[in-house]
Amino acid sequence: QSLIADLIRGGVTGVKGYVSEPYTFAMADPQVLFDRYTRGYTLAESFYAASPILKWKDLVIG
Repeated sequence: QSLIADLIRGGVTGVKGYVSEPYTFAMADPQVLFDRYTRGYTLAESFYAASPILKWKDLVIG
């Protein structure tokens, strides 16, 4: 686990974090995320497509 602030301070330009622990089925699917992102979708669109559950307490910054 890490804090979003630590990742941004380290140079990460886009990240998704959770306010409370998600179950594994609620986490973004990295295969979908990177597929969309490398095909020209925005970061927000990519995380949206990769997230099977949208009601979880998550935050995308980037």
